[in-house]
Formats: sequence, C-alpha cells, structure tokens
Amino acid sequence: MDRRDFMQYFKAVGSMAVVSSLPRYVGAPKLAGDVHRFGVNIPFSSFYNEESNHLLLGYFLATKHINKGGSLLGTRFFPNLKGNGILGKKVQLILKDSMGDAGIAKANAQDLFQSYGVVMVSGGTSSAEVLVNRAVASEHGFVCMDGISHSESCSKDQNGFSMNFDNKHSAEIVARQVAKGSRYIQIYAKYDWSKNQMAAFTEKLNQRGAIEVARYQMNDTMVSEAFQRLKESDAEALVINLYGQKLVKFMNTLMASPDLVQSLRKNKSQIVVPLISQLIEKSFDFSKVPGLVTCKFWDAEFPRDSVAKTFVREFEAEYGVKPSEASYISYFQTLNFANAAQGVGSFDRQPVANYLKSEAHERFQYSSDEHRAFDSGVLVVNQGAQDGLQKSLV
Repeated sequence: MDRRDFMQYFKAVGSMAVVSSLPRYVGAPKLAGDVHRFGVNIPFSSFYNEESNHLLLGYFLATKHINKGGSLLGTRFFPNLKGNGILGKKVQLILKDSMGDAGIAKANAQDLFQSYGVVMVSGGTSSAEVLVNRAVASEHGFVCMDGISHSESCSKDQNGFSMNFDNKHSAEIVARQVAKGSRYIQIYAKYDWSKNQMAAFTEKLNQRGAIEVARYQMNDTMVSEAFQRLKESDAEALVINLYGQKLVKFMNTLMASPDLVQSLRKNKSQIVVPLISQLIEKSFDFSKVPGLVTCKFWDAEFPRDSVAKTFVREFEAEYGVKPSEASYISYFQTLNFANAAQGVGSFDRQPVANYLKSEAHERFQYSSDEHRAFDSGVLVVNQGAQDGLQKSLV
C-alpha cells in the first residue's frame, strides 16, 4: 500500500476509523535492493489508531520529500538532504501493526531488522513500545526514532531519540501556573505513566509551596469521592494525571456534575491537566472547563519559527488539513535521521547518534543526556474569558 492508496483509505473511513482491516504488513516491501528501508512499528488496530493514522501522514510526507524534494531540504536545517534519497538510494517505508502490545511490537521490530533489512525503526505511542523498539534497534546496531510517547522512562534510556517532552517537562510548564501555596487534590490511574506524571506534579508543585490534601485512584467510586472532597474542602486545584480517552471520560464526568462546576467557578479553583493534543481536543471541548491549566507539545496554530511554518504549509498543501502533533513528530523524526545518516555516510548507531547530538544538527539538536529535541511547548489556559481558551508559546 503506497501513500496514495493509504490516503484514499484514510479519507474514505475518516481519521477516527479503526484500521484493523489493514493488512499486517501495510507497506508490503519491494524486495529489490535499490532502496533503503525505514521501519514503522505503530498500533494501527488499537485505541491508539487515530494517533497512528496521523503519524503515518508525517512519515509519508517525510519520505516523499527525502525522495523527491521539499522546501526544507538543502537549507541549513537539513543541509545533507537534496531530495534524491540518501546514501545513493531512495527510501521506502515498511509498516507493521504493533496492536498496542509491547510483545507484538518487539516481535515486529525483530522482523523488520532481520527479514526486511530496515536501517532504522520508528514508532511507539506508549513507553513500553518505545522501549522495545529501542532495545531491538540497539541490538542490531541502529537507532530508534521514537513516536509520540510522553514518558520519563524513555528519557532514562539512551538507545533512541525522542521529540516529545516527558512527564517532568509538562509538569514544569503547567505547575508554574498554579498559585504558590495552593492546596491540591490529585487524580491518577494505576498504570505507570499516570503514576510517573503524578510524581512529577508532586515534585514541581511542592517546590512552589503547594500542599497535597488527598489523592484518588480513578474508578467510579473514587471519582465521586474526589468530587465531593473538592466541593467540601478548601483545595484550590484538582490535578488530573490522565491522558487520551481516560482523560476525556473523566472530563465528561466532571462537567456532568453541575454542582461541582458551580463550586469550581465560585472558588476559582484550577483544573490542572498535564498534557492535551489536537486529537484530544477533537474529543472534548476544553473551553468549557473553568480554571483549566494544561499544555501541548506543539500546535499548528503556533509555529514558532520558519521551519515549523514551512512544515505546516507543505502539510496543508499535501493533505488539505493542518498537521497534528503526531504528524509533526513523525515528519521531523524521519528527516532528522535521514539528514544525520547522509551527513555521516552511515546508518550505524554511534555516528548517527553523535551527529544528532552535535551542534551540526542545528534546529533539532537532541540533548546529550535525555536524547530529546523538542519545541518549547504551548501553554493552554481558560480564565473564564468569553473568547475561550488562551494559548501561548512558553
């Protein structure tokens, strides 16, 4: 399935459709030796399917530009790319469905390297998938260019490179907006990401003299107790350590409690959410949440420089819609790897990694300790103004 076939499918079923009907090997490779293959290992057939669809749009556009040219290629940001492939050959994507399962993701990654000869693997919408992609890539002497995982556990691992920020980065951006000395209640779920995010918020809020008065693990009973405690206590903030559909479900429950919403407005309480995305915003209207404080990794409405503006323009020209954070990440992760490999004349892990962390990699230099390169982030707040959410670069 090539990019045109996928786009016809994508437009026909809509971005919310489950793509489990796609074949296991979505991009059946041409086995001739005239291409370099990049592996994409993402969950087409899981609750992350919409993020996967948007990741694919970025991967497809990056591959097209690597092979046929794009406005950013040959600039000082991607000086090694000329639009004629890399290291003497065109690039081809090999796509596999991880199904949202780390075990399947690991088997996929092994097969991508062993059977299909990929020179890089990218993907992962959860930290578990990212970490197995990284481990397998390292085992074969290559790098992994992460997908959209937002987890501190990936910052501690040195076998791959990420563009999204992690739990601590988002907590730092958001916690600065919480009033010093505030009393706060935390909501969390039992999985690792939520617990890590809660720990990050606790650290950042406590540094501001805030005091935690209660925390609740998310289930129907605890939500009711948390809401009641929030109404009855003098807590000034509710910290919601959830993401994706779990966050949307919780927010719908919260906003369906008119007494609580009225209490929040009356007390001028803050609703603190670690991270949202364009795709989450399509599922829930955050402008109706009083006192909301949250952030986004990136927003097409706030491109911070000429690189981001050029990407938005070319993405819209290709697909007719604005890019999401997922498309932004997959596009530049792919270009960054290709530019580095061309620059050092090799796909081998160490020289590519050194280039990605060097000053030669000007726009997206990855930090030497965390292997992350990200934009500064977009702060999102709702102070009750009639014009809805206020967004600003931070």
